[in-house]
Amino acid sequence: MSNRVPVDQANPQINEPMVTAEEMVQAGSDTIAKINTSVNIATASEVAANVKAWATVNTALDTNNKAKANAKALLQQAETAEPALVRRWKVRRNMVLTSIKSFGDGSKQAVQGFNVDVEQKQAAPLAVVPLNLHAMKKPKPTYASVRWDPTPGAHGYLLQHCTNTADPTTFSAAISVSGARYQLTGQTPGTTVWFRVAACDSALPNGQTPFSAWVPVVVIG
Repeated sequence: MSNRVPVDQANPQINEPMVTAEEMVQAGSDTIAKINTSVNIATASEVAANVKAWATVNTALDTNNKAKANAKALLQQAETAEPALVRRWKVRRNMVLTSIKSFGDGSKQAVQGFNVDVEQKQAAPLAVVPLNLHAMKKPKPTYASVRWDPTPGAHGYLLQHCTNTADPTTFSAAISVSGARYQLTGQTPGTTVWFRVAACDSALPNGQTPFSAWVPVVVIG
């Protein structure tokens, strides 16, 4: 049987939440006030000195928290005001550029006299054979539908379809298409329709690119 005398190992603690900086200030204020009203504080000089130092930091943290909250409110106000200001900025910018253009009346030298750049016209790229011709991911019953990537420099497209790529007699006439997709209606479910596409560009020798490779599309029921 042990004859050891129990040792008092009581450790002080604070039970209030202290996760956020705001909670820390609240817990500090409450605890500091309680300690300062205790009967022992007058005779515990080290405790009193540390409490005073803690109170100074607690006040500084509280001031910082309030500054942070104020900054957040100002940031929210600024973010709310920004879209309208950006819109008005663009309008005013465009009005200035338009008035400079009107004053310059087509003269590069006159425009540059306002110390602004002159727009450099970029030649449009020549169209190339359309890429990524493929069946649409969500086919419709009795439709043979295809799409492809829009082609820079293209002024529309020519599309052909057929039922047998080895038999030119099944080739359709070239169909003019403005967008990068096409839907052929009224097809028999289970059959395969083949498609190919070319891009139109008047700057090319024949006014168009060569046709792409044929791509099969199975018609669903």
